[in-house]
Formats: sequence, structure tokens, C-alpha cells
Amino acid sequence: MTELFFAKVHKIENEVLIAVCDSEISGSTFRHNGVTIRISEYFYGTEDYYESEILSLITGATQINIMGKRITELLIREEIIHPDSVLWMELPDGSPVGHAIMVGATQ
Repeated sequence: MTELFFAKVHKIENEVLIAVCDSEISGSTFRHNGVTIRISEYFYGTEDYYESEILSLITGATQINIMGKRITELLIREEIIHPDSVLWMELPDGSPVGHAIMVGATQ
């Protein structure tokens, strides 16, 4: 079974922010260093995308915001983000979740 991602395009003036998360963590809430983090459907969306679709989608982005182990590993593997730019956290069940923000992304 191919696992999907959720993504949403946010356009503000000349900026195009693409928010992507692993579909299975959408709606999750957890704490990291005293900060509550909610992986919001409003921000990350609910529309399903495959890996190839995500890679095409982010091509026109001026900013990328990602949350999840699989999306983080995909963008590292594709050399879109550097491993050192990732903040690794844990969900309450102990599973890792990566987070990265890229500004001045791919245009």
C-alpha cells in the first residue's frame, strides 16, 4: 500500500507556501520543549498526494513547510532539504516526526 501525504497551497500576494504532512499524523497534537504543536488540517490540508505529485507541487513554491517522518525523508533523499535543517521531535507514541521550513524554496 502506498502511503499518501496531505498538502495545501497557500497563496499570499507573490508568495506560494506549500504545507505538507504525512497523512497519518494529520490532526495530531503533541508537546515539544514545552510548546504544544498541532498538525492542523486547516494548515496542512486533507487532499491526498503521492510522492511524485508532492515533488511536482513544490516546484513552484517560494516556501515549504513540512511535518512528518516520511515527507522529511523524501525531501532529504531528493536533496531538496538538508538533514541539518530538520527539527526531529517525537509523537506521544514515541514515533519520530521531522519538521522543516524552507524559505526561498524552489523558484
